[in-house]
Amino acid sequence: MNLVFLSLLIGCSGCKPKPQEKPPVLEEETVIEEEEVQEKNETEEQIIERMVANFQRVYFDVNSSDLNAESRAALDENLEIMQAETQLSIEIQGHADDRGTTEYNVTLGQKRAEKIAQHFTLQGIAQSRINIVSYGEEKPVVKGSSESIWSQNRRCEFVIVSSNNPDIKGTVE
Repeated sequence: MNLVFLSLLIGCSGCKPKPQEKPPVLEEETVIEEEEVQEKNETEEQIIERMVANFQRVYFDVNSSDLNAESRAALDENLEIMQAETQLSIEIQGHADDRGTTEYNVTLGQKRAEKIAQHFTLQGIAQSRINIVSYGEEKPVVKGSSESIWSQNRRCEFVIVSSNNPDIKGTVE
């Protein structure tokens, strides 16, 4: 019995435990980690520039503040950006084409901006991060009198604003 124990002891003394292999790092994981590090190192101005480049205007039908499918798709993309960048706020600027009275167009621009603000707040964006302004017909993107021109002026635009420093901002064009 001692002989068996002694032979087992001698036989195992030269055994080394196998080194544990680390799972291979996927290239995709490395890219994601690099992007996260890069985003953490971005200044607020750079974040705003990135948001401005990716935010979209929202367009409306004639005499309407309703969000159509195209408007909702643009807003949902904007919403994702707002959810990721919680330190930033937005100013929603409502606009209208030049048909109708000034008072009507200011009111319509206000309703359009409010509709977008409501959409954002229903999706979890704090009301304190949203400011609304209506310019009515006063700031057209394009001047003229045709449906293709008017359709470009029936819109809401966005200004991205730093919550920490309101002087740091960028306008979505």
